[in-house]
Amino acid sequence: MKAAVSDRWAGPPIRRLLFALLGLLLAQNLLGTATNLWVTVPSNVSGAGVWAWVFSSAPLLAAHVLVALALLGMFAGVVARSRYRPDRRAVGTAWVGLIGVLVAIGGGGLFLFFGQANGFSLTMESGFAAAIGSVAILLYLEGSGRSSRPGPTGAVAAEPSPTGSAVSDTPHPSTGPKT
Repeated sequence: MKAAVSDRWAGPPIRRLLFALLGLLLAQNLLGTATNLWVTVPSNVSGAGVWAWVFSSAPLLAAHVLVALALLGMFAGVVARSRYRPDRRAVGTAWVGLIGVLVAIGGGGLFLFFGQANGFSLTMESGFAAAIGSVAILLYLEGSGRSSRPGPTGAVAAEPSPTGSAVSDTPHPSTGPKT
């Protein structure tokens, strides 16, 4: 039963999600840098007017906000799926990434509503560092849990059968019958 539960974590879908997260985090960092270089929030815009200004006059900042929300949703999915990882370190690591995104979003909100202070920018960057570090560790943990990785002699470990046995029904090409 445990092998079936852990299969919900392993495999291409979670690897694709983690690599998509990695790419989106890098895009978010570039959008944030571009926003910092070329966008200045006018001092006369405040309160709910900030959001109207962002989505009408600052397309870079609007993209930055939308990517942050996408990252939040994707990390929530990773946290939900991490429960099925046999290695329990994945759960804590996924939570660190989600909290990192929340910290970055909080820093971004403070940056928008209370002036473009360097401390808020540092808060966003700290959240980004936690999130990208979390993805890197999750990719490492996901890769280290695979049983189909070549061993030191080049032999491939047998995949567990549905009954939980690690005995393979098909011989490895190097150990199969000689013809």
